[in-house]
Amino acid sequence: MRGRHEEIEQLERSIVKELQMEPATAGGGLHRVRAMIKRIMENYHPCPPPEPDRFPVDDDVYDPDIDFSREEASGRYLDLHELFREYVNSVFGERIGYSAYIDVFSRPHEVIPLNLRLSKEGRYKQYLQKLLAYLIHFIERTEPLQDVDAILSRLATEFEEQWASNVNEVIIRLEEYTTVEELTMKVRPEKLKEALALLGLKTGGTPQQRAERLFLAKQHKHTAPPRLDKQQPISCRRHDHQEDAKEIALMEAKLKRLCDLLHETITQTKERVERKQGLTYKELQAEWEEQGADDDDQSSDRKPQQQNNNPLKLPMGWEAHTLLVV
Repeated sequence: MRGRHEEIEQLERSIVKELQMEPATAGGGLHRVRAMIKRIMENYHPCPPPEPDRFPVDDDVYDPDIDFSREEASGRYLDLHELFREYVNSVFGERIGYSAYIDVFSRPHEVIPLNLRLSKEGRYKQYLQKLLAYLIHFIERTEPLQDVDAILSRLATEFEEQWASNVNEVIIRLEEYTTVEELTMKVRPEKLKEALALLGLKTGGTPQQRAERLFLAKQHKHTAPPRLDKQQPISCRRHDHQEDAKEIALMEAKLKRLCDLLHETITQTKERVERKQGLTYKELQAEWEEQGADDDDQSSDRKPQQQNNNPLKLPMGWEAHTLLVV
C-alpha cells in the first residue's frame, strides 16, 4: 500500500512538472499530449494484467437459480401435497380433503388428540419435522432476507421460560384439591391428560387413574428428581416422556410462528385450491401454460438488454448512438 502511494506521488509530480512547461507553439501542446499517450501505451502493454478481484461476485447472487414446483408457481403458493398424503395415511390423521388440510395443518394441537401426538412410535414428531423443514425452506426461497434462524431462536428462548412457568402452575393448582375424587369431578379428562403430559407422566388410563398420578406428583414436588440409571427404568421413561412432550410442544410453537409469517401465502393457496376444484383439465393446463409464460417474461426482464442494431459497424458513442464521420 505504501508503494502505491509513493507511485501516485511520483506521477503527480511528473504531471505538475509537465504542465509547468509552456510549449513554444500551439501545435507543440498537441504533440506533447500525443507523446504522453504513446509513452503510456508502451509502458502499459508489457506490464502484467491487474490482480484478479479478491472477492469475486458470484453470478448466482444477481440471478439465482431457485427451483419451485409447478404447484408453488414461483413461490406464490404452498405445495403441501406430500405432507397431506402422509397426514391422511397416518394413525394420528383423518380422512379429509386437501382444502380442509390447508385449514388445519397450522394448528395440529387442536385437531389431533394428545395421546396420538405423544405416541411411542414418534410418527407425529417425524411429520412435524418434515413440515417445519418445508416451511423454512419455502421462506428461505421466497424471502431470503428473512432471518428465520433468529426468529426461531428467540421463540425457543421464550418457550423455555413459558414451559417452566406452566409446570410450576400445574403443581400449584393441585394444592386447590384435597382428594382424588374432587380432582376427578372438577377437572375435565383432557385437562388431566395435558397436565400429566406437561409433567412427563403417563397420560393413559381412566380419569381416576390420571388423578391419582397427579396427586403422586403433588406429593413428590419437593423431592429431588431420581437418578437416571439402569436400576430405575421408570424414572428414565418418565424423563424421556417429558422431554418428548417438551420437544413436540416447541415444534408446534415453531409451526404456529412460521404459519403467521406465511399467513397471506396460506390464504392464497387455499383460494387457489378451491378455485381449481371447479376447473376442467383443459382449463388447468391453460393456467399452467399462462404461469409458464409469466415466468419466462420475468426471467427475460432480468437478462441484459441486447446491443443496438448496427449492421454497418459504425463507431458508437458512450450513449450507444452512432457517430457521424466527416
